[in-house]
Amino acid sequence: MVLSKEMRRDIVRWTQEGRTRKEVAQLAKCHLEAVQTILRLWRETGNVDNPHALSRGGTRILNTIHRNCIRALHAQNPTRYLHEYQDAWWEVHGIDVSIATLCRGMAPMKYSHKQKSPAAFEQSQKAASLSISRVGFPTYCKAKAQIYVTNTG
Repeated sequence: MVLSKEMRRDIVRWTQEGRTRKEVAQLAKCHLEAVQTILRLWRETGNVDNPHALSRGGTRILNTIHRNCIRALHAQNPTRYLHEYQDAWWEVHGIDVSIATLCRGMAPMKYSHKQKSPAAFEQSQKAASLSISRVGFPTYCKAKAQIYVTNTG
């Protein structure tokens, strides 16, 4: 349970009025350890908040401005794939955003999942066959799982 700053100040005030820590914990409806932590912070720093505490939760990678940018990119070309959004994101903002983050950011926008057209499927198969001929195995496969035997007659 998160105690408000006002409640933390009340905990200090009740203690200064002579109440026991157990009574203060009951008044504040919190654990005794929370009361002790707040009083320790008060003694050490003169403040009821920890000045060294990190903010709660991670920073948002995709804020409202970024979501508006995604909407603009989608309006320009609604047939983009997520990796194309990722590439455009890097070019525009210089931020490397994962496809998973883009997907989570686009979910509230209710864009439908794309179905592969036959032309797009053929294009991806062609790209995969080119990577096989250049490297020897598809780039999306793990090298340990592939065994290739060549005949050098």
